[in-house]
Amino acid sequence: MKLNLLKLVLLFVSVSANAKNTNQEQTYAHFPDWLAGKSSCDYNSKTLRLPQDITQLKYLPADAYYQKGCENLKPLSKTDPDYVKKISFLQNQYDLFSWAQFVVLNRAVNSDLSISKTNLPICDGDNCKKPTWLHWRDTDSIFLENGCTPEPWSFKNNPNLNPELSAISQVAPSGMDLKDAILVDQANQPVYYQKLVSPNLFELITTPNILTNMPLYHLQGQSAYLNKIGKLNVALGSYVNCPGDSSDKVCNLIPDLKNYKYGDTTGSITLKVAWKVLSENDDPSQFIHVEKDVVVYDNLKNGEQSKVAKVVQKKLGVVAFHIAHKTNTSPNWVFSTFSHINSVDGQNPMFTNPHCPTCPVNVANGGKGPTQVKRIDNIMPITQRVNQFVQGKLAAENSVLQYYNLIGTQFTTDNSDPVIDGYPGRLLNFAGKSPFPTFLANELLETFLQPGNTPLGPDKKLFFKNSSCMNCHASGGFYSESEKGFKPRTTDFMFIFEDAHSFKPQACK
Repeated sequence: MKLNLLKLVLLFVSVSANAKNTNQEQTYAHFPDWLAGKSSCDYNSKTLRLPQDITQLKYLPADAYYQKGCENLKPLSKTDPDYVKKISFLQNQYDLFSWAQFVVLNRAVNSDLSISKTNLPICDGDNCKKPTWLHWRDTDSIFLENGCTPEPWSFKNNPNLNPELSAISQVAPSGMDLKDAILVDQANQPVYYQKLVSPNLFELITTPNILTNMPLYHLQGQSAYLNKIGKLNVALGSYVNCPGDSSDKVCNLIPDLKNYKYGDTTGSITLKVAWKVLSENDDPSQFIHVEKDVVVYDNLKNGEQSKVAKVVQKKLGVVAFHIAHKTNTSPNWVFSTFSHINSVDGQNPMFTNPHCPTCPVNVANGGKGPTQVKRIDNIMPITQRVNQFVQGKLAAENSVLQYYNLIGTQFTTDNSDPVIDGYPGRLLNFAGKSPFPTFLANELLETFLQPGNTPLGPDKKLFFKNSSCMNCHASGGFYSESEKGFKPRTTDFMFIFEDAHSFKPQACK
């Protein structure tokens, strides 16, 4: 009897230990101590942080919480005698965070729908593995015509629920018609754009709010939210871990977000992706690539988008990748933006003719011909060094991610700094909370938002002006029925809600 009792105790201890280990494996995603700030925040160090495990992070998925790492360096003022050291240290940290996200988002998905521990490998065949983010939801599958209810989240079926790509217009600057803001590569093909959201953000959009009993995927639901609650402050949310050896498909599980509140362990993510039609001159193995249906506008070269267009399957490669992530350390979100290493550089850049030094740069022509693209703000030296280090690691792993550059990371430096709405201060801090760097633009996602020196203000004084992720996204809004338009500064740095339509229940049956 005593022996059996001892066996039972030992069995209980063994089960408890296994449960504890499983618990650790199923923990909410997070990044290692060197990024979370648990280790040294010594900004006096003269060497960059270049951690050896940057491409081999243990935890999944990608909507990982960046803990309050090195927050003792904030608020950061330019009058601080150590400002340059501190901002350089923080930039190094946030650039590592950007790469960590990009790597984990592009972990290959296995045939059993588990997320592998392998970063997306080089592949030029027809059966290449797909990255994790392609199993997220396209906003076109959420904000449906007539405000109809979107299909539920399914890690397995999401790729089939996401429609063909049809968006070829970028965000147009003031005074430019949206149909003119079309980027065309040197092979005379338009770039296609896609927006996707993380699981917890999908759940927030599609779950009827407890106070309005309406969702946010149609205009009436947004207007009701504004009237009852007002401005949205996106919680950090949560999403269960998806370990690579999982056999129970936990990637398909969506957490109960009825108690969705600020302070949970992971942050919402939105993605914006630019796709290039791969030509005979492009090597697919150097791109994150897929075969995907796209809408083809036959008379685009004449400056018009066809009213009647055809859908054609084409091989597409990612040329730009933008990540916006809500975190505790950057309540105005962290904005990380990547582009292909040969977008405007190299011997045969895809979006620049190096033999035409007099061609006007970043000029929109409605798709009539190739765009001569120039990146106005160069990649900063710290970011360049981080890029070289991480790309070297990825090359050693034979990962296709080695062919992408981090253009930069924008983050907040002073959570108490107020919004500035008048020029010239507006250029620096329209978002509030002092973004760094002041300007950040992706040459393929915001080509026409890089104006350079521009007359601004009532006296039309000349200022340098470029795109700023935070200053732009601060204007994102919900639809207001009373104002018959979208009310700025109400959706916590997200523009996706402006894709919604009016709810017409009779058309949704």
